[in-house]
Amino acid sequence: MESSGHWLWRWSLCVTMVSLSLWKVVELAVSGDASWDRICGKQTKKEKYLGGFPGLVGNTPLVELTSLSKATGCTILAKAEFLNPGGSSKDRVAKGIVEDAERRGLLKEGGTIIEGTSGSTGISLSLMARARGYRCIIVMPDDQAKEKSQLLEQFGAEVVLVKPSSIVNAKHYVNEAKRLARNTEGGYFTDQFENTANFDSHYATTGPEIWRQTNGTVDAFVMAAGTGGTIAGTSAYLKQQNPDIQVFLADPPGSSLYNKVTLLSKRMPAIGKKSNDWLIDISRFEATFVTLPSKLRPRCADTGKRAQPTFDLLQPR
Repeated sequence: MESSGHWLWRWSLCVTMVSLSLWKVVELAVSGDASWDRICGKQTKKEKYLGGFPGLVGNTPLVELTSLSKATGCTILAKAEFLNPGGSSKDRVAKGIVEDAERRGLLKEGGTIIEGTSGSTGISLSLMARARGYRCIIVMPDDQAKEKSQLLEQFGAEVVLVKPSSIVNAKHYVNEAKRLARNTEGGYFTDQFENTANFDSHYATTGPEIWRQTNGTVDAFVMAAGTGGTIAGTSAYLKQQNPDIQVFLADPPGSSLYNKVTLLSKRMPAIGKKSNDWLIDISRFEATFVTLPSKLRPRCADTGKRAQPTFDLLQPR
């Protein structure tokens, strides 16, 4: 039997090799020439080719965190979303949003994908746009690290920098992205915070993957959150399979999200906003997040109004 040290060395080498080859995977995926055989340097007629960047998204492994498992007496698993070609779970969202827009006729050949983001969503959208042949415009605050905009440009996106401002300001980067979409022929604002395809992508992929990979033995799902799409979509699927699964948002004490959910049981209009405009920033997290230590069940109602939150409040029992 191999010693644990030897096994860990082999595992570390494997992770290192995966990390070193990740951007090669992205390069092949974006070019549309991205089967795993191609990536590994071998091709056989029997193997099925993957469909470029979209074909590489998802089906990430679950990895046991052995030190935490030993410390708690539980099996603690982590979903390795960094192995998506763009390096994050936002690849799922980008793929879901773009494919949904294509099906609905909102994004057509020669169109332009536009989003306001300073995070990983921009990377994922730029890669998805390049793979599909779309133009991509990312609007972001000019106080972000220059490496962010440089990376986006390397992936083919056009970067528009604006001064940091409040969401109620018309010059806020998200509002500027909306304006550009309205004024660009063939422009499509992906609207990651309010687009139901964000939720749907995790309901259709992340949740089922976790359920399948654990053979249906999930007891709890724990994560942090950004837009809330991952925790809402994934937990909705998991709790449909087993209502007793507990869902937790890991949120720092004193944060706006924790206080929003625990202290404000009713929605209140924010100053300078419409009463139903809980779209961006902390004012809408009541509708998107759950928090420790409540036992939760998802209630994902679609009001049919675009201005309403797409992820209804995960109500505590």
